[in-house]
Amino acid sequence: MDRSMIPAPGGGIVPQSPPVAVKRLHRVLVGASSLLPRLPEPVLHRLLLRGQRSTRPPTQIAQGIPIVEDSHDGVPATWLAPELGEEGAVVFLHGGAYQAGPGDAQWAWLAEIQRRTGMAAAMILYRMPPTHPFPAALDDAVASLRAMCRDGRLTNGRWILGGDSAGGGLALAAAQVLRDGGDPLPAGLLLTAPWVDIEMEHPDVLADQRQMFVNGRAVLRWSAERYANGVPLADPRLSPINGAMKDLPPVHVNVGTNDPFLADIRRLRRALEAAGVPATSIEQEGGAHTYPQQIATPEAEWTIRSQARWIRDRIGTAASTSEVAG
Repeated sequence: MDRSMIPAPGGGIVPQSPPVAVKRLHRVLVGASSLLPRLPEPVLHRLLLRGQRSTRPPTQIAQGIPIVEDSHDGVPATWLAPELGEEGAVVFLHGGAYQAGPGDAQWAWLAEIQRRTGMAAAMILYRMPPTHPFPAALDDAVASLRAMCRDGRLTNGRWILGGDSAGGGLALAAAQVLRDGGDPLPAGLLLTAPWVDIEMEHPDVLADQRQMFVNGRAVLRWSAERYANGVPLADPRLSPINGAMKDLPPVHVNVGTNDPFLADIRRLRRALEAAGVPATSIEQEGGAHTYPQQIATPEAEWTIRSQARWIRDRIGTAASTSEVAG
């Protein structure tokens, strides 16, 4: 067996060293993002809006997949292979620190999930700062999901809600709002390195001295405050780890051990277990933030296979339970 595919204790695989290009790209991205708070506001405004323009995957990424741009209760969404909706659907909320996205890596991951599951997939294009701070993103996510359920685009027991980074935190917050409102819930939550505590003041987080977190914490805090728009960062709608976990659907979460949110994601897993919510997790040794979106690496390949298998299992289990109940 290829050593890169040997199971590792945290649930991932024994890692290969990331390509030099990935390491260099990470340093460039961290360095570039650290400049954002220093830019003049008009320049920053234009730059952020430019980073929010993507509404469909690049042709080379979604090759062979039918793409349909749609709107649900006024919220735009882009569907991949919508004709497969009867098989199930994966609805995704992209990350980007509530400032940007979706990017090519997120589109590539969603296209790969669509291919591997044989289901429809949708990217909700929620509003973001600087034009639309909180609660626009959460309002859009909830309104869009309610409309998709109401219009029959999502059917009971046959859809998964996912998100990465900020989108993962948004997915968790949206699920809590849907639960509290008595709305239909997804069959499961698929969270990739979710940003579930934008306050980042927990002792476990403050004790974390990994270089990636030390370098990026100031920018994350800046992003959080721009998104919150004066609302306390500990508010559960912003930091859903502070919200109730009881009666949420099963959760699958993955994170790399080099991820800045590792400590908070471990807290999330403990909170889910304490509330009796079925939770499975992957901790990929050496994995960087949202590592599954580097879809060409062995670690990403292993995790995406695991995610696709979990999606199929959840859709099958939840659909069977719904049919029996009906």
